Amino acid sequence: MLSVFALLAGSAVAYAATSVFETEDDTSDTDIPNSDDTSQDDLSDSATESDDETTIWRFGTANADEINGGDEPNEIRGGAGDDVLRGGRGDDSIFGGSGDDILNGQQDDDTLGGGWGNDTLYAGWGDDDLRGGVGNDRLYGDYGDDTLEGGGGDDYLDGNYGDDVLSGGSGHDVLYGGNGNDAMSGGGGEDRLYGGEGTDVIDAGWGDDLVKGGDGDDAIDANVGNDVVSGGAGDDTIFGGEGDDNLSGDSGNDTIYGEDGADRIWARTGDDAVDGGAGDDLIVGSDGADTLSGGEGNDILIGGQAGSVLADDAMDVLDGGAGNDLLNMGQQAVATGGEGADTFYTGTYFDETDDLSTWDTTVTDFEPGTDTLEVSLSGWDESWTYSVSLHEDDDGSYYTLDLDLDGQVISPVTIYLAEGAEALSTTEMLNMITLTGNMGSASAAEMAA
Repeated sequence: MLSVFALLAGSAVAYAATSVFETEDDTSDTDIPNSDDTSQDDLSDSATESDDETTIWRFGTANADEINGGDEPNEIRGGAGDDVLRGGRGDDSIFGGSGDDILNGQQDDDTLGGGWGNDTLYAGWGDDDLRGGVGNDRLYGDYGDDTLEGGGGDDYLDGNYGDDVLSGGSGHDVLYGGNGNDAMSGGGGEDRLYGGEGTDVIDAGWGDDLVKGGDGDDAIDANVGNDVVSGGAGDDTIFGGEGDDNLSGDSGNDTIYGEDGADRIWARTGDDAVDGGAGDDLIVGSDGADTLSGGEGNDILIGGQAGSVLADDAMDVLDGGAGNDLLNMGQQAVATGGEGADTFYTGTYFDETDDLSTWDTTVTDFEPGTDTLEVSLSGWDESWTYSVSLHEDDDGSYYTLDLDLDGQVISPVTIYLAEGAEALSTTEMLNMITLTGNMGSASAAEMAA
């Protein structure tokens, strides 16, 4: 058997490093050597100078080849057929060609290209570059900061460990960031993107996509399409983009922008800031001091959880913006209707011990004759004694509604008039407030009579 160096014997130039070109014969299982003995029939006798090490070139056939690289950098091309190509040690370049191929970079920083067919690519150790090419491919990162690109087809990408870059390309793709601070892009198609642990940056791309940020402070852009987005744990920033989106911040202090479209936005737990943007949006707050802005359109804003007891400092801020909005203030909120004919909703409730809850809400821009205010008396027994009154500030700038229900007194709402609105008498204001509950519905003026 002749070694690589034996093939170069007699050359007038001594090379510090070489490239060796090898072509597959009829066999289908070949190991590429470093400087071990190699069949002369399998190697050409050409060599070119490089900087400091040998690069082994290996070309497959139209058959289903299995090729294993050695310790030196390898350039492996599978050709046609369903090939199994392994790089071994060294910074390898492996290309599957046509066929449903399996490529494994193994150690060091490798470049893998699937080519045509439904290929499976494994990064192995090192900072690797994986490109699926055409077909429904599966790409797996490993330890290291890997780059995974699905290309055409419905691809599956898993970054695993490390700070990875994942791009689905065209097709309906599934992307898992795994552990690490990952950058992910769905591209075209209806994609599913899962950030996993770490601070991830996710662009869903075009199409009706599903995005879950996972643990960490994630930045998510749903982009174009009717998307479903869940931020997961952490302080997340979410952009809905164009389309009718379903957005959820989950736990953490999240910032959510619905942008264009009729969006459904749930703030969940934490002190969240939500801006619905253009469109007729539904925005629901939860535990925490939330800031909810409807933006343009006829929006529904719900602050806090109905019937829940919030901390003293968990005051929500609601701003309807332009449009005819409905603002459910929950238990503790400051609400501004903005332009349009707005409806403000607040209330009280009795628990199972008949204790009256304390609600603390404020309307900042009530427009008499345009806006309406509804107060719910949930759990109230109409057999109880009651009284309803409205106290006006000395300068007529605001009113306070007082309820005495069976001896329990509560002031659920303070009402400020909109700028430029003419002050009204307490009787006129009571006529603009509706009380509802199991006793039916009536104006506050009727109940005060």
